[in-house]
Order: sequence, then C-alpha cells, then structure tokens
Amino acid sequence: MTLSLLELVPYYKSFEGVDAKKYTLSQLYLTLARKQLEFYASYLRNIEGVFVDKKNISTTLSNDLEFEEKNKKFKFSDQAIIMASFYRYSCFDPEKYGPDYKNFSFDILNMFLQYREELYTLPQDELNKICLCLNIFYKHSKSEEAKILLVDISEFLLDNCIENNCLILGSNVENNCFMFLNHMLLYENTDIYKFKDSAKEIYNSLLKLYSPELGIFVKENNKKEINYSCTDIMLYLLSIMHHQKNFDDNLEDNSIILDVYRRQVMDSGIITSWPSSPDLDDVERYKNFSSKSEDLLDEQNFRMATIPTPEANELSSIFMKNVTYNRKKEIFSSGKPTFDSSKNMLIFFLVLYLKNSLWIENPD
Repeated sequence: MTLSLLELVPYYKSFEGVDAKKYTLSQLYLTLARKQLEFYASYLRNIEGVFVDKKNISTTLSNDLEFEEKNKKFKFSDQAIIMASFYRYSCFDPEKYGPDYKNFSFDILNMFLQYREELYTLPQDELNKICLCLNIFYKHSKSEEAKILLVDISEFLLDNCIENNCLILGSNVENNCFMFLNHMLLYENTDIYKFKDSAKEIYNSLLKLYSPELGIFVKENNKKEINYSCTDIMLYLLSIMHHQKNFDDNLEDNSIILDVYRRQVMDSGIITSWPSSPDLDDVERYKNFSSKSEDLLDEQNFRMATIPTPEANELSSIFMKNVTYNRKKEIFSSGKPTFDSSKNMLIFFLVLYLKNSLWIENPD
C-alpha cells in the first residue's frame, strides 16, 4: 500500500501548473506514506526490531495504541517491502527525513546479507517478492551489494525452476509470471543480457498455456473445473504486456492481451466493480491533460460498460480471490465475493510500478 502511494506521487506532481487540486495530492500521498512508515517502525516490530504481523488489542477507551504479535515467525519478504518503501521515500525527501530513512533501509539490506544463506531455503513465492523489492531498491540506490544479492537469488530461482520442470509443466502460473517480470526488471536495471534471455525462456513456457480457441490461458490440470486466483490472471496479463513492449512479437502479443483482458478480467467476474470515468471537465479525460476537444479520450479508455460502478452495485473496486472456469460449459463462475487485501495491494502496486514499461502506443 505504501509503495503504491509513493508510485502515485510522480504522477500527481505532473499536474503542477495544470490542476492545482490534483497536484496537491502528490504532497498528500507523500505525507501519508511517511506517516505509514513511522507507524510501521513504531508499532509493528518485535523486541529484536524485526517487522512482524500484529493485531490491535487497544481498548476503545484508551488513547494509546497497543498491539500484540499474531505469531513469532516473520517473513523476509515483509522486511524487503519495508526496505524498498523506506528507500523509495528517501528519494522524494533528500534533506529532512530522507537521510535517516535511507540509512534505515540499508540496515535492512545488511540484515539480508547477514542471513543470506537462509534466503535460499525460502519458498519460491517468498523469493519472488524479495527479488521484486531488491529490484526496486537497486533501481534507486544502485547499491552493488543489493545487485549481487539480486542476481544470485534470481539465478537460483531459475535454476531451481528448470530442475523441477515447473517451466515446462506450467505448474505455478503466478510464480512463473513473477519470475518473468523480475528478470525483465533486472535486465532493465543492470543491462545484463542473460536475464533478458531467461525472461524469454520463461515467457515461452507461459505462452504454451494460452488457448487461441478459448481466448484464455489454461492452467495444466485434468479436472473439469480450473481455479484461477486474481494474481494468476493479472500477473499473466502484465507479463504478456511487458513482453509486448520489450520484444518484437507485437501482433501475437496484442491478440493475447485483448483476449485475456476481455475473457479473464472483464467477463470472468474477478473484478467486482469499476470506477466511473472522469467527467468531461476533468483534465485526466484528455491526452496530455490538454482539455482540448480533439484530445478527448473515449469512455472505453477508462471503463467497460459491462462492469458496474461501485455506486451501482455497492461493491468496492477490488479483485476477488478467485474464479472458476468450467471446461465443458466454457464459462466462468465467481461464487461468493471474497477478497485478499495483500493480493489486491500487490496487483495495484505492480500496475502502477510497471505503468511506464507497459504503456503500449496506439498505432492509429
């Protein structure tokens, strides 16, 4: 959530001299992110100083917040997210809070270096999240120690995946998509060409899951019904879009992007609602915020008419945990509307973080 707010800061800063209210949001989000980081550091660490999950046990009559640990275990990926968040904030505030926040993020990096051997015993999904955060951290810090650790973990993940045939079997779409995106980010951050090659190899395994006849990607199993999590679908879509931007297979990728977006995102019921389009007098409704009639963007650039607004169905715009695809009937069913906040925050952040790389020009 905090990283998402920080990714929005540059966007709203671009409204300077265009829309004062929207520009003010850049300072609001930056302040809110700082308050969140202060809260994490003050309340969500154990006695060893490690960030852990806690629950609020404050009484309603108390003015003081009080938390207790949910369990004694901690996630390395949580420490990595905090590390990336503190460093990212320091880039926006190099004078007042920035130096302390930067030093704090390097303290966390040193913890990773100290417990380096333990990292290689972690499950793949944990390591993928750590790699994402190291990519973010390295992009802004250019720390050589972070780069070496990132390269080592990325190579370890790929070797382990090849050894266990997970690329061939398509056994874990989410992890493979995550690994593809991390390798592409690593290539963009370091210019180490072998990671572009490995990303291509991972992509080829993902491409084999796509069915042109159905217009969806099909997870490998022999069951009558296929269960898709929201991260399965969105990471697959983001991977295809990232590949489209960085390789030459544009026509094939465009077709897959359109099919997966329409069938598995729009028509599947994985999204409960979609925010309303900006009003005609809103500068965000126009290319380059020009407010010129010739730059007016069509309604479908913002939302599809087939998905209701939050006001219409009284549901927030979130991704449901999962949807089920019936092979025989060739239809999706969404079931009870439940969601996972951590998965939603991950999706929102990745969309924001990858937005520049994923911008696809309209050939017309």
